[in-house]
Amino acid sequence: MIFYFIPSWYTEKHRWQTDEEPWYQPDSTGFDDSVSQIRMFRGQGEKIELLNLSYFPLLRRFLHRQGLYPLPYWSAFDKAQDIHTQSIGVLSYRDLSWPEHTEWIYSPFSIFAMVQGKRYARVNFTDGSELLSVDYYGTGGALIRTDLYDDRGFCSSYRTYQDGRETWQYFLNPYGKLQFRENLTTGAVDTEPDAGYPFRRLHYVHIREMLREILTASADDRTGNGAYIIASNSAHNRMVHGYRRCGSADPGCAWGTSPARLQHLPLRHPSRPRKEYPEPTSAHCLCRRGPAAEDPAGCTGADLCLHAAQPGHHPAASRAPGRRKGCHHANLPESPE
Repeated sequence: MIFYFIPSWYTEKHRWQTDEEPWYQPDSTGFDDSVSQIRMFRGQGEKIELLNLSYFPLLRRFLHRQGLYPLPYWSAFDKAQDIHTQSIGVLSYRDLSWPEHTEWIYSPFSIFAMVQGKRYARVNFTDGSELLSVDYYGTGGALIRTDLYDDRGFCSSYRTYQDGRETWQYFLNPYGKLQFRENLTTGAVDTEPDAGYPFRRLHYVHIREMLREILTASADDRTGNGAYIIASNSAHNRMVHGYRRCGSADPGCAWGTSPARLQHLPLRHPSRPRKEYPEPTSAHCLCRRGPAAEDPAGCTGADLCLHAAQPGHHPAASRAPGRRKGCHHANLPESPE
C-alpha cells in the first residue's frame, strides 16, 4: 500500500500559495502536522507520496529543512506550469539581467541595485542564502513587480502591482514562457493557448476550478491499493474529497462506488502488522460524511482507527461513545467554496 499525503500548506494572504518570507522575517513554514505524520510513516518503512496543491517554489528546500528530502511528490502547480524537473538548482542574483552600470549596496538584510542613484531593485534571500525574490521599483520608488524564484534555479512567477496593491501573478515554465496568469483580486485565471499543460479552458472563474481539473486528471495515475491522509483545510476540503471514487464494493459504504467520493482508507497505525487490517469494507471505508450523516462504519473493524487525522489532534485524542479506544473519528464539516 502507498500512503498519499495532502498537506495544508497555504498562507492567509495567498490562499493557494505557500509564501516563504525573507530570512529576517518570521518563518511561516514551521512545524506542520503533515510533516510529523510523514516522518512517522516513513520511519516505519511505508511507501509515501506527497500530493501538493499549493504554489510552493521552495518546496524542496522546505523538505530538506524538515529532514524529508528527497521525498516522492506530485505538484499541481508543476503540472500547470509544465515543470518536469525535481532537481535542486543553483542561481545567483548576478546571473540575472541587470542594466549597465548597476551599483550594488549591501545592507544587513538585503542587497539593493541602484541605477543612476535611484533604487532599481531589492534582492531578498532565504535564511540559507538562496535567492528568494527580487522586488523592482518604478518612478517615485513605488513597487511595480516582484519576481519569485524556484529552488530548481529559475524564475517561477512574478507579481505586478498598481498603487501598492497586487494585481496579477504570471506563472512561467522553466524557460520563462508564460503558462497562465491569476487575477490576485478575484482569483480568476487566464491560460495561454499554447501552454504546455492541456488546459480545457482559456478562462477559469477561480483558480480553484483549474486546480480541481488538474487534480481530477491525475487521479487515473494513482490506481490500486492506496490510502489518503488529508490535512483538513477549507481551501481544499471539497476538492480533495470529491475527485475520486470510494473504491469500496461493499454496499454498506455510505457512498458506494460513487465517482464523486474519495477513496481514503483503511488507514492503519504504521506500527501494527499489515495482516491485521483487511481490505476496505463498510467497517473500514472512510468516505466523506457531513456532521449530520449516519456513520455506517461505527469504527468496529479495528481497535486503533485513524479516521482522517486532522491538524492538531493525536489519534487517541478523541474517544466517541461506543467506539473503541484510540479512535479519532473525524467527520469533516462542509466547507464553503
